[in-house]
Amino acid sequence: MPSRQLPRTDQERLTALQTAKAKVDSLPAGGSVLSADVLTRLAALSPQFQTEVGEAGTALAGQTAATTAEDTQEGRTRMWASHYYQTLFLAINRGVIPASARAFYQLDVSQESLPDMTTEANLVLWAGRVSSGESARVAAGGTALPFPTAAEVNAELTLYITRRATQSTNRDAYDIQLADVAAPRPTADLLIRDIW
Repeated sequence: MPSRQLPRTDQERLTALQTAKAKVDSLPAGGSVLSADVLTRLAALSPQFQTEVGEAGTALAGQTAATTAEDTQEGRTRMWASHYYQTLFLAINRGVIPASARAFYQLDVSQESLPDMTTEANLVLWAGRVSSGESARVAAGGTALPFPTAAEVNAELTLYITRRATQSTNRDAYDIQLADVAAPRPTADLLIRDIW
């Protein structure tokens, strides 16, 4: 005995609605087996659902691009901040800068390992301390570190924060679009059941 499985995804729902609409449109006037009520509901819902699914796809593409840009910049920011602290620690090891200078960056003065920058929060924290620590150390008579400079690390951090905010905005837009697609989903399921 033949059976049909109702669509499980929004794309399958959209295909079912579009197929039904195309079939109805290809029949001569009065040749449809669907009731006038079903035809009216199909004519109203099909373009609306297509628009919502399309907008969700566009929002997902925007979120994906923003996530890629954020991830790339996160890696760059981590690298620049890590290189800065490595340069600082190497200068301390060579005796060019006193070990007490670590305190300007809110590090323990005897700390030998780089600060933990594995999480986003820690990355923002420690990359941000590069600028404030360098400023305080130079104001106390120290020499600015040249490779990389605190300004370069700060520029990477600023770009990362900007890209993180953009990604968050795009994620919120995608969530809104998903909700917009979910709203007519039960109506679409009922309509497809009625058509079949």
